[in-house]
Amino acid sequence: MFFKKNKKDRVKHFEVFTYFIPAPPVRPTGYREKDFDTICKTLNKYDLDYKILDTIGHTNGFWIIIKIFGDKQKIDYAFNDPRLNDFKIDIDPESFDHGDEPFIIERE
Repeated sequence: MFFKKNKKDRVKHFEVFTYFIPAPPVRPTGYREKDFDTICKTLNKYDLDYKILDTIGHTNGFWIIIKIFGDKQKIDYAFNDPRLNDFKIDIDPESFDHGDEPFIIERE
């Protein structure tokens, strides 16, 4: 679970990424998304906080938008882990200056 830190302890670095979970075939029992579980376990292994910002439905499944908080070095180590390396996107974070404003996703 994500808890808000005191302003003086606020984590400055975060990453946002998306993950698509395809709709499973019709079956009489429940379904567990093991790839997504692996992502969450890997983030826990590196002691990173994360929050699901939104889920967006699609006819073939749904998108999950995740925000990861923590020390930049820990985030870098996590995304260099083979279990997360496929999800790494190299973008210059300096090109996106949002200050302390929250990241908001608006739908039509």
